[in-house]
Amino acid sequence: MQKKLFIPLIVSVTLGSALNAFSLSDATSMATSASSMMNSGASMSKNASLTSTLMSGLGITKQQATGGTGAILQYAKNSLSSQDFSKVASSIPNANALLAAAPAVSKTASEVKGISSLASSFSSLGMSSGMVQKFVPLILGYLQTSGKSGAMGLLKNIL
Repeated sequence: MQKKLFIPLIVSVTLGSALNAFSLSDATSMATSASSMMNSGASMSKNASLTSTLMSGLGITKQQATGGTGAILQYAKNSLSSQDFSKVASSIPNANALLAAAPAVSKTASEVKGISSLASSFSSLGMSSGMVQKFVPLILGYLQTSGKSGAMGLLKNIL
């Protein structure tokens, strides 16, 4: 009889300890952190450069930030009309230098259609293809906070 009472007591104490270790404030804190990361592009200072925003927001090097942005700009250049790309390029300071920092894309990679074509560029910079999806909201947020919503809309439509 005592053994039957002992097992539920252990389970109850163990489960209670686990539940106390993860409180509602922990859950709220985690949700706030996730939301902050997702919105970091939109809430950054207008004076922050796009490169420094990407470096601090994603924990990447300057070469990765400039090369990744350049690769996305190259993708935009290939996807938009020249007039629309000019609007995007003029909205991003040093766009020509960023384009020059984009890694060269192999012929095989250039034949891949859509945003997945950026995977090889990001890989050559030492980043996973998943980083493309982390760059996009930060770049769009940068354009929005810089008052370049037209350019943001153009990029958003192709990314």
